[in-house]
Amino acid sequence: VVSSEASRPWQAVLMEWHVRPRRDLRVHRRALVRSSLHLTPSQGIADDLCRSGVDPHRIVLLPNACGLSRDAARRRVTSASDRQRPVLAMGLHRRSGIDLALSAWRKDATLPDLIVAGRDQGSVRFAAWSRAIEDDPRLAGRVHLLGPCWGRRREELLERVGLWLTLYPEDDVTRRSLCPLQVVDAVGSGLPVVATDLPSTRFAVGDGLVTFVAPDDVDSLVEGIHRSLAGPRPSEQQVVGRPRWEDRAHRLVELVGERLEGKLP
Repeated sequence: VVSSEASRPWQAVLMEWHVRPRRDLRVHRRALVRSSLHLTPSQGIADDLCRSGVDPHRIVLLPNACGLSRDAARRRVTSASDRQRPVLAMGLHRRSGIDLALSAWRKDATLPDLIVAGRDQGSVRFAAWSRAIEDDPRLAGRVHLLGPCWGRRREELLERVGLWLTLYPEDDVTRRSLCPLQVVDAVGSGLPVVATDLPSTRFAVGDGLVTFVAPDDVDSLVEGIHRSLAGPRPSEQQVVGRPRWEDRAHRLVELVGERLEGKLP
């Protein structure tokens, strides 16, 4: 909620959507009507907002930004490639990503170690995955579950790996209405990236250097990992030139100013 002066009434209400609007939810119905601008990083959700009755002039596509250090990303771009470095996966605990990754590592014993980091690894699922890894000689010692890894610890982890893996299943939400922040961070990290080929991930990545693989396809995933590890690293301009959260915040302030000054409908 934005006001130009603390003493004045609110002049603009901003709503950022990372989930599909649902008219059956009262809080969503109120937000659809009361918000001056509706922001979303997803083309699919922008379409959903239009179908929910929001005037297209009140909808702004504002892509996600990278939360990683530009300087660290620049160093990674220029560092020597090492095909034997571990593969990093973040966000695979969502939906079926980690199961697909484990299937790939079972299938191909030549893949480097896999490091899985993520904030939302629930204790029940985490324990089940740990047992599956420990009980399978094809995975034991090759797949490592780290749990949460943020801030400086995440930057340090990125120095140890050679590739960033982001996987999503192909379903109605992930095709068009996904806001794949993991992909945006990955392409801004300076590392080669393997990602699921979906309209939503391609929209988020833009011109980033990414190896796309078919959704829910173990053979495509294995081949894509090998191809990415053997291929070139992204260029410095592709990585460093990508927006960071500070850039996104400045754009948000500009949008608010344009709205209050009447430059936007």
